[in-house]
Amino acid sequence: MDIRRHSDFAARRAALTAIVIGGALAFAATLVGCRTVTIAPQGKSKTIATYHTGVVSARLPETMDVLTAAAAGEAALLERGYVITRRTKTNGQSVLRATTPTAGWRRHFDRRVVFRAMQRNRSVRVDIVIDPFPDEAESRSILEATLGQLGL
Repeated sequence: MDIRRHSDFAARRAALTAIVIGGALAFAATLVGCRTVTIAPQGKSKTIATYHTGVVSARLPETMDVLTAAAAGEAALLERGYVITRRTKTNGQSVLRATTPTAGWRRHFDRRVVFRAMQRNRSVRVDIVIDPFPDEAESRSILEATLGQLGL
């Protein structure tokens, strides 16, 4: 009977330790992932772009429309070697999904890019997300190429 109590206590202690360690790791991961907002000018026109939680966002001039921004984004992605896997266009929004060209098991580790152009008030907002591992430099590079395609 005493051995059973000891094994119950040990099992509870092991479970509690696992929960505490898991919680601590989750908390540490959120601290590492929560960066401040990075704001920097992009392109010749010095369009202000922000980077926060893996997303680069920029507002384009009022003269730009969603389809033009999406076409420039597609050209920029193709220029950088990405393969467009999906195009979705709705009223006021265009979403492009692209991946790096791969075959076999490596496809699980390659970059996937989501390029979103959407109408917001009188301007077009562009968001660029890279998965599975966000990369600010690559996101900004894609935005820079997009702005170059637009002459901005």
